[in-house]
Amino acid sequence: RIMKKLLTTLLGTIITLALFAQSTNDNTLKFLGHPIDGSKSEMEKHLISRGFTYDSDYDSYRGIFNGKNANIFISTNKDNVDRVYVAFNKQRNEADIINEYNTLLRQFKRNEKYTSLSENLEIPTDENISFEMSVHNKTYQATFYLKSQLDTLAIVEEFTSLCSEEQIEKIMSTDFSNLDTFDFSENADILQIILAITKKSMEYITGCVWFTIHKGYGTYQIGLYYDNLNNRPNGEDL
Repeated sequence: RIMKKLLTTLLGTIITLALFAQSTNDNTLKFLGHPIDGSKSEMEKHLISRGFTYDSDYDSYRGIFNGKNANIFISTNKDNVDRVYVAFNKQRNEADIINEYNTLLRQFKRNEKYTSLSENLEIPTDENISFEMSVHNKTYQATFYLKSQLDTLAIVEEFTSLCSEEQIEKIMSTDFSNLDTFDFSENADILQIILAITKKSMEYITGCVWFTIHKGYGTYQIGLYYDNLNNRPNGEDL
């Protein structure tokens, strides 16, 4: 059952990437129209031009983002901006934070710049998030990926280089919508091919935006992260 769910997810990833690929070569995630890349000073100048002011207490920039007061934090890796973090300032109770989370989720789902590789479900309005976070260590998080230029030809070439004619025929004739009939014990080679193609497809994801609920002392805040995945640390210094 786990393997079937994995295969479904992998296939969905490939299909999603292929269907939602943009016709642009601009694969850099942006924050308020400015690439999350380059020097920190360039990003700071852009924030100032958009009306944000420097907050020396937190080494951040304070202003209005998405209609709410927020502090904007800029992270760098090897002198390149790799993350912009939005900390919404107002402390909220459980009911209000659930509403804020669900509203933000719907906004991202409507935004044509991004796509999602998971369900990203809304929080039920009657959910006891304090209990879930404290007792079950549950996290509330949603992730969206920048729609980017997908080199379909390269992926097809990767696919055909890994497959024999017999395997291609088997994959094309398999009904992946009904995995109960799929025999994993006899098709391990097909699974390995799909894993390889998924890895190739994921190379074209360059940016993601994700948000989560942070819990304080009886209050809650939304933290929103814009990540340039090409600039984020990837263990190269280990």
